Amino acid sequence: MKLYSPDPPQPPAGPYPHCDCFRDASKQHQSVPAINDDVQDTSCDAWREVVARIERAARDGTEELSLLDGMSGADRARIITLPPIIGELTRLRTLKLYSSHFCRIPPEIGAMRALEYLDIYTSYRLHFLPSR
Repeated sequence: MKLYSPDPPQPPAGPYPHCDCFRDASKQHQSVPAINDDVQDTSCDAWREVVARIERAARDGTEELSLLDGMSGADRARIITLPPIIGELTRLRTLKLYSSHFCRIPPEIGAMRALEYLDIYTSYRLHFLPSR
């Protein structure tokens, strides 16, 4: 699976994702930073839109999905993780999450057996991917 974007798209209108987890840890002389532990608001319209897009892509057998395209900067900022139903995208080959505000990716992404290309370029709040 590729984890880079050779020709990144133009960034969406702000606000731009950023994170101060590691900068704050160095100020407080902590050996382990307090990684983003924000809670996803699952009642907002932006979350419902992401869920609907995933459900539609699963139903249609989509192979390429730019999940956040067309969303306003404010709506994109409300999405800090993927819903667990992301694992239902078993035919998806390309998932574009360019310039997301994600803090984490759920382990259900591992069920996406056809996934070859994951674009998380400039998703600066995302510090790691699930190991399973």
